[in-house]
Amino acid sequence: MKKSIKPHTAITPAALREQETARYTGFSTAFLRQSRMKTPPGGISSGPPWIKVGRSVRYLRSDIDQWLESQRVGQATEGGTK
Repeated sequence: MKKSIKPHTAITPAALREQETARYTGFSTAFLRQSRMKTPPGGISSGPPWIKVGRSVRYLRSDIDQWLESQRVGQATEGGTK
C-alpha cells in the first residue's frame, strides 16, 4: 500500500534571521549589524528592533513592519507630490 503524500505547505516564520530580514527590508546585513552594535543599553536603535535567542539574532516580522512604518517621512498625494 502506498503512503499518501501530503502537499508541501509553505510556512512563513514570524522571526526572521539577519539574511532574511535584509531581503525583506531591502537593507544590507551590514546596516542591520551596525544598528545593533550602536544601540546603547536601553537606548534606541537606528534599525528595527531585534531579539536574541541563545546566540541567535532574530527580527520579528511584526516589529519590522512597525519599524518601517515609523520611518515614513511623508505621504504622496494623488498627483504624486506632497
